[in-house]
Amino acid sequence: MAVSGINSEDRLVQATFAEHLENELGWESVYAWNQETFGPDGTFGRADTKKAVLTRDLRTALERLNPELPASAIGDALRDLTVHDVSRSMVQHNRDFYRLLRGGVRWLRNGCGLHSGQSRGGGGRLGTRLLGRAGCGRGRGS
Repeated sequence: MAVSGINSEDRLVQATFAEHLENELGWESVYAWNQETFGPDGTFGRADTKKAVLTRDLRTALERLNPELPASAIGDALRDLTVHDVSRSMVQHNRDFYRLLRGGVRWLRNGCGLHSGQSRGGGGRLGTRLLGRAGCGRGRGS
């Protein structure tokens, strides 16, 4: 079958799914093929098409889900979630990323480690939890 505007993958799959996400789940969909602007104030805030993670949006979500944490902890979590070590395999990266999403991101503040597994409530909707420990930090469980 010849590909045309009527039966293209974009029209049949991508546009249909984007419409479903918007109508059924309330998501925002942006079609940016050949229209994206780059840079911090660009369409997605990324430098170029090689950047798969939308760090501007990820930082905003981490700040919204963890308002009591200092900027340094948010920066550490963002770095931990987006780091790529070329000396490691994709399987190793995926395992570590999975652990971060399930168990939380560890950060240090004034020598006091905040560890996963000691929930203070809230957060978790992004999958990443920055969790507090009694007597440490500024978390609700302090």
